[in-house]
Amino acid sequence: MRQLTFIKPGKLEWWDVPESKIRRPGEAIVRSIVVGRCDLDTGYVRGLAPLATGNAIGHECIAEVVDLGDEVTAFKLGDRVVVSHQICCGTCSFAVAG
Repeated sequence: MRQLTFIKPGKLEWWDVPESKIRRPGEAIVRSIVVGRCDLDTGYVRGLAPLATGNAIGHECIAEVVDLGDEVTAFKLGDRVVVSHQICCGTCSFAVAG
């Protein structure tokens, strides 16, 4: 698959990277349909926020569920989802507290 990759401030490249795989039973894999640009992405590209070479750019999107771990029950293959800019498990004490 293709990944927009941060190289250094002012430089991004498209890299071919391996397809994602389910590693834990509570995970899902999605395929982006529409990708948004976040202000934080602009900060990375301009060198205003730190980001290591090789990291993917882009973390907000509308996507389609293409694979599910065995413990995922809230979604099914083909569902359209919004991928939040916040990574949240939804079950730990911090997530439950909001």
